[in-house]
Amino acid sequence: DEECNMKRFTVSLPIEIYEKLKALAERNRRTLTQQVLVIIEQALVDVE
Repeated sequence: DEECNMKRFTVSLPIEIYEKLKALAERNRRTLTQQVLVIIEQALVDVE
């Protein structure tokens, strides 16, 4: 299940990034897989 995989993956990320991922994933659910890397990159840039 894609959502379960996403949750397992995000467990190791800082909470700020997890919250960003969760909010963006909820808004972009239909293209979640394609956007995962872009979302993570953007979240990392925002945190730096």
